[in-house]
Amino acid sequence: MKGMFCPNCGATKGPFIKGLCKQCFLNQNNLLLVPEEIKVEHCKFCNKIRLGGRWVEQGDKPLKNFLAKKAKVKELSGAKLSVSLEPLGETTLARVKAAGSIDGNKLSVEAKTLVVPSETQCDPCMRLRSDYYEAKIQVRFDSPTEKGRQELLEKIAKQLESLKPRDSLASIAQVVYNKKGFDVIIGSNRAAQKIAKKLSQTALAPVKKSSSLVGRDKRGKEKKRFTYCLRF
Repeated sequence: MKGMFCPNCGATKGPFIKGLCKQCFLNQNNLLLVPEEIKVEHCKFCNKIRLGGRWVEQGDKPLKNFLAKKAKVKELSGAKLSVSLEPLGETTLARVKAAGSIDGNKLSVEAKTLVVPSETQCDPCMRLRSDYYEAKIQVRFDSPTEKGRQELLEKIAKQLESLKPRDSLASIAQVVYNKKGFDVIIGSNRAAQKIAKKLSQTALAPVKKSSSLVGRDKRGKEKKRFTYCLRF
């Protein structure tokens, strides 16, 4: 407005925000707050990261969404956040930007935070490495060959890998070989059940399912291990 000036620096050119020129207002008001450093847990076995209490696959999108939630915006109306990532060796520099307005004046501010990985192991990997498993797929061949066994085992491993993003326990804990086939020890019963169903389509007989009681959880609910037997 004509005749106005910034009492801080003497600038006469607007826009003026709450009596100050734009630059002085931004210098005196921190409109975007982010922690100087944010630690993100990283599983050294499966490479997943823990964001907001959940273990997820590594990727820019989930990390950016997580960092945006860590930012606090003050006074800016209709603020829109954006995050860019800049790898710095083992750490990552995140630039968080907020664009909005105050009293009709458009403003854009930026803050930086350092994302530091904290190496650990996720709960599913910890379980798998402590002999935890929920199911077993027993494969038996009428006329076993080394090639046939290896091809089927690779097929099972590939199917488990496709299920792992949504089921962290969808992993092979152990493989036990015998003369007529092998047993695949699997962390997740849900994954084992799905794979056994698919394998039964090429097996000579349907899946034979059995279970055994291994204990009870804290609420008294029965904990079982399941076995799925297939013959080829």
